[in-house]
Amino acid sequence: MDKKQILLALIIFYVSVLPLLAENEFPIDKFEQQCMSKDYSTAGMANCTYEAADKWDAEMNKYYKLLMKILSKDDRIELKQAQLTWLKFRDAERKILDEVYPSSPPTILISIKASEWCNMIKTRVLQLKSLYDSINECH
Repeated sequence: MDKKQILLALIIFYVSVLPLLAENEFPIDKFEQQCMSKDYSTAGMANCTYEAADKWDAEMNKYYKLLMKILSKDDRIELKQAQLTWLKFRDAERKILDEVYPSSPPTILISIKASEWCNMIKTRVLQLKSLYDSINECH
């Protein structure tokens, strides 16, 4: 990876993380921080972030199911299609992350890759949660 690619990767990382930093802290964020406080190694921190990503994935499924219970039939069809499209996007992004951030030195890239992955899933959870909360407020 040359300097230009690393700089671009860092810019993408910070731009994608800044909006999330403004959000309230969630229990999963606290879990991740506590996990990292037990292992300061790059690999340990990346593992904590991947564990957090798994927890965010469970939250995403929770809000998807909650929405499917309260939406009309037509809206359920739309949400299902949107979620399938998002899952394809997520999987494609994972491939890109694997290319951009190889699992070899510099080791900081391992943590950046984990953070990008986790933040992508967290963002989707926040979108679904916001939709769910908005619908519940209107009823």
